[in-house]
Parts: sequence; C-alpha cells; structure tokens
Amino acid sequence: MDRPHHHERLGGPPRPRPLYLATGRRKLVLAGLWTEVCVVAPALCALDEGHQVYVVTDACGGVSAEAHERAVQRLVQAGAQPLTWLQYLLELQRDWARSETASAVGDLARAHGGTYGLGAEYIYQMLAWDRADQAAR
Repeated sequence: MDRPHHHERLGGPPRPRPLYLATGRRKLVLAGLWTEVCVVAPALCALDEGHQVYVVTDACGGVSAEAHERAVQRLVQAGAQPLTWLQYLLELQRDWARSETASAVGDLARAHGGTYGLGAEYIYQMLAWDRADQAAR
C-alpha cells in the first residue's frame, strides 16, 4: 500500500518506504505531528514486517493529550519502544570519548535538555574553571 501521491507526480519528494528498505536496516526511529495518525500507521506496518520500531514520544503530539497517550500505549502493546529525544541523542552519542560529535551533542543537551542540560552546563563550567586553574599553576 505504497501508492504514488500527487506530489510525486508533480516532481515532489519520493516516498520514504522504498528508500528505507533499500538501506537494508531493520531499526526504524519515528516521530510525527500526530502520534495517532502519522506514527501509529507506519509503526504498526513496520512491526508487522519484522522491523524494530522506536518512537520518540516527546517529539510527537496528538489532537489531545489523551489521543497521544493512547497512541503511545497502542504502540507499546504492539512492540514499539518509546524513548525521548534526549535519550535518543545520548544513545547515538554513546560516550563522550566520541570527540567528533561530543561538542555538538553537549551544546544541544545544555541548551534544550532541561535539568540534564543544567547538570551538563554545571560540569562544563566546572571543567572550564579547573582547566583555567591548572593552566595558571
């Protein structure tokens, strides 16, 4: 059920499913405007096809809080794994020794990570203070 839409006939972007399948990957991370529509349908299809599905629940919404929660509950019952954007970001980073992405990830976490970001900012400031103190000796 992957019919071409009118935007494709007019030169719009291709459907994402064939592009995803061409990668050969079996893990799919989803978020969408309306959890109960934009996320549930592709997630259930992917689960039926044997893919591992992760849903970034705080990057989704619903027509109501109840609709969003029931959609997330349905996804979990079907086998999808819920996670937050910060959790996903930090799982991708894995550890802070990965220096090629650590700075950008740290910046995102400090700017948007709530109390985690505040803690990261505190550590960042303490390390900067310690480095300055070490350099002065």
